[in-house]
Amino acid sequence: MTSVYVAYGLCFILASTSIVMIWYCKQLIVKYQEMVDDISELRDNALIYAEHLKTVYELESYYGDPTLTNLLKHTRHIEGVLKDFEIFNALPFDENSEITYDRNQDKEEETQKNY
Repeated sequence: MTSVYVAYGLCFILASTSIVMIWYCKQLIVKYQEMVDDISELRDNALIYAEHLKTVYELESYYGDPTLTNLLKHTRHIEGVLKDFEIFNALPFDENSEITYDRNQDKEEETQKNY
């Protein structure tokens, strides 16, 4: 008789633990997705900033300024880091979606931009 109560007690503890773990995992996924979305937004803002900086750099009075040149290179570097972070930490919710990203191609493009 006591073994039945022990079995019911263990089933209750197991069910309770499973429910809590499922809830906790769901909360982690939601927080993680929010973080990925924030990184994506940060990258978008960095792109807007880079375009604005490029526009200022191309003005006749600032064209060729070494400070702005270095600032543009640094902005491109930060943009690349954010892009890497966004791509490698994205959650693929669609099973058919496939991330096609070649780091070597991106580095080649960055090298061509710098020269």
